[in-house]
Amino acid sequence: MKNISFGDLYAGGLVATVDEDGKGVVVAQSDLKIMRWDDANNFNQDLNGFSDWRLPTRDELNFLFKNRKAIGGFAKNDYWSGQVSSRVDCAWAQSFEDDYEYQYDCNISNGCCVRLVRDFAI
Repeated sequence: MKNISFGDLYAGGLVATVDEDGKGVVVAQSDLKIMRWDDANNFNQDLNGFSDWRLPTRDELNFLFKNRKAIGGFAKNDYWSGQVSSRVDCAWAQSFEDDYEYQYDCNISNGCCVRLVRDFAI
């Protein structure tokens, strides 16, 4: 099995997580434009040679927040997760504006930053 670790460039992005079975998640190296949630959640264009990018889960988004300095390129703004909330027409977002971990349910018609992730297996 190929030896890869956090921050390595692999499978179209930067390695965020990898388990002992060689499965993990990579994060895109840069943000897409600010988008409404529906547009971001339905992104199906080719990016770095792959077309299976998706919005991160709430947990993945929080991991990206905690490691934002090591990953780099995050705006001081709010970012979409791929998970809808229990409120009508809302999805979970997370603020990257300061050092406080803050997730909230945001109306899907609002614009937030988008940093996509994709799953991989070695």
